[in-house]
Amino acid sequence: MGACFVTCAFDGKLTKKELTEHYFATVDELRNAYGDNAYNGTFSTLSGFEVTDYVFTTKAAAGEYLADICTKGESAIAVKYTDTRKEYTKEPTFNGKKLKQWDGGAYFRVVDATDWSYTMRCLVSTVAPAVADQLTPEQKKTLATAYDTWRVKKKTADRVAENFDATLSGIARTKELITPETLEPLLRFGNQRHELRLDADAAAMTLRALDEQFTAELYTEQTIDLGSMWLVGGLCRE
Repeated sequence: MGACFVTCAFDGKLTKKELTEHYFATVDELRNAYGDNAYNGTFSTLSGFEVTDYVFTTKAAAGEYLADICTKGESAIAVKYTDTRKEYTKEPTFNGKKLKQWDGGAYFRVVDATDWSYTMRCLVSTVAPAVADQLTPEQKKTLATAYDTWRVKKKTADRVAENFDATLSGIARTKELITPETLEPLLRFGNQRHELRLDADAAAMTLRALDEQFTAELYTEQTIDLGSMWLVGGLCRE
């Protein structure tokens, strides 16, 4: 059988004794829900509970620590972390509305040359792409042009990549001898794909740089301290 890492957050004001009581009450609820299934992927599959004195600055850091030290089927482990939330003290609007006011509005995601997905913050998808109202006309034009350039280059690269994949799939399925003529379109589409992806990546990096520049002008954030929380983690049987 396998295992899955599970976490659950509890109020940081709980004492260690109170936390233990809350944890085992949760386990009882899970047992009522899953019965004697020893591989249900929840805390009820674990053998004990351990509360530590470790404190982390973020929930993510606490979770990473627990994921590293928890052992399959053994004790759940509790650590503390500082619960924070970022809030905008300054943010732009898009066609007169903040992003959260748009029904179905979403930020565009751009995959750059490092293959990481970058979330744009000065150009969003509403009914049609919209740039931040607070940008100057020149800035809006520059950002929109950079977006259009990236979008066209990406679509072109994607289309050639589809041709490459289809050709490769055809060669994989063929029962005929593989000849230089058979491989010619694969080489052609593969080399085109490489060059076009380089162009698209360069356009993505240009777009990202512009967005980061304008974001620094239009957004201001503050971190709100919400106090401490307990994070309990366990490597549960499933």
